[in-house]
Amino acid sequence: MALVSAQLKGFVVGRGWLKPEQAEAVAREAEHRGALLLAADARLDLCETVTCLREAGRLTPALVVHALLLGGTTS
Repeated sequence: MALVSAQLKGFVVGRGWLKPEQAEAVAREAEHRGALLLAADARLDLCETVTCLREAGRLTPALVVHALLLGGTTS
């Protein structure tokens, strides 16, 4: 996700469609949504997904808050 996000961010900034700060915010939002979609996929083990995010440094307080605000929790 991060590689695609970085490429798209560079593309839209290079074209002048978004300012770097705006592109960063949009990319971060997209990365969070992608991670949340993976975590919500019933075919994947949630613990393994969380471990992968944590080990990659992607399980941030912002992502956790985002998940809670979007109702992205499971019981």
